[in-house]
Amino acid sequence: MKPVILHPEAQREFEESGDFYEREAGRPLALRFVRHVRATFTAIARNPERWRRVVEFPLVQKCRVARFPFFVYDVNRDAAIYVVAVAHDKRRPEYWAGRLE
Repeated sequence: MKPVILHPEAQREFEESGDFYEREAGRPLALRFVRHVRATFTAIARNPERWRRVVEFPLVQKCRVARFPFFVYDVNRDAAIYVVAVAHDKRRPEYWAGRLE
């Protein structure tokens, strides 16, 4: 299984989203969110070529987070999987494109 490495901005998005759920709905939902996102990272690491590609960015894949309105966007490289965004599905599309360097 390849390691999953988060872009610093993706890490920030993940943490801020968890904090939002904790503030708005309480700790149990925030913990569920964290577990589901981490499970998504594990699923991507186990089968890195399974997920749908983003048409405009053919190296980028997107995977829906179960039970939450979020996608994980990642790039599969030889050594690791790089997560470029943990994005709410209602955010402006492709705002994360500048992270692909």
